[in-house]
Amino acid sequence: MFTRVSAPSRNFLAAPPGIKLTQNLRRGLNEVQSPDRGRALFRHPAILAVVLSRINRPNPSTLLREKKLKNILAGVLLGSLFLASCGGKSSSPTLSGTWQLTAVSTTFVLTVTGNGTIQQNGSSVTGQLTLSGTPCATTAALSGNISGTTVTLQLQENGQAVNLTGTANANFSSLSGNYTAPSGGCTNGDSGTWSATKTS
Repeated sequence: MFTRVSAPSRNFLAAPPGIKLTQNLRRGLNEVQSPDRGRALFRHPAILAVVLSRINRPNPSTLLREKKLKNILAGVLLGSLFLASCGGKSSSPTLSGTWQLTAVSTTFVLTVTGNGTIQQNGSSVTGQLTLSGTPCATTAALSGNISGTTVTLQLQENGQAVNLTGTANANFSSLSGNYTAPSGGCTNGDSGTWSATKTS
């Protein structure tokens, strides 16, 4: 009826810490060492409980390795989420957008305003402005370039060039600087200061 069990490879029958071996338990342990181990285990439930507790007891080193692995995986996951969120928000500033410009002449009693769109493609800048406050033109084509935060631009007012130099702020939402125009024609050596603000 009972099959014989093979001897365990580890010392499963050693008493767990804190368990005092009674006389009956000791006798049961001796019987388990006999050839008929199966009968002995069932006659002494306490011995069977010791064997089962040894078999089911988790290995502390295995638990420690699993805990370390879980901590490493959690750190990798948090790190990848952090990098993904940072990567999604990074972008380079650009001058492209809608701008409003104001130029104040220090040569003539004159304030010129303009609004329009600017496009930036690499370091190249182009745009078209509608002007008011100047007798020289109602529209002007804009061209130039940007290097870092330094801008060099030129407005063409009915074939007359107005040169603007200046700087952009860190997020390219505002510009400011000085302007000059050559002698002759309507602009006739005009000069002054200018500023521009991105509205969208």
